[in-house]
Amino acid sequence: MDIIHAKTELSHRAANEQLLGGCQSEVAALRERLVSIIAAVEAGIDFPEEEIETTTGHPLTDEITSVLQSVEDLISSHRYGRVLREGIATAIVGNRTWASHRF
Repeated sequence: MDIIHAKTELSHRAANEQLLGGCQSEVAALRERLVSIIAAVEAGIDFPEEEIETTTGHPLTDEITSVLQSVEDLISSHRYGRVLREGIATAIVGNRTWASHRF
């Protein structure tokens, strides 16, 4: 329906990308990154005596921060997409008294 009701070329492209699963693939990629982080942390906790190479400390914090930033970017893009899809309600307000003056 978004493609049918698109009013601009940009909103049409955004609707088409959504139809092709653009957002879904981004969410799936973020999920995979989070699962990988969780697996690494759990392996370090469950098998501390094993020589399993796990990410800890700053690299782990950096990866979590990167995922969080990606989620925030995705949320921001949703807001932008909503504006593309629905438009922005505007009101043009003014005072007509200036029209009665002679220049």
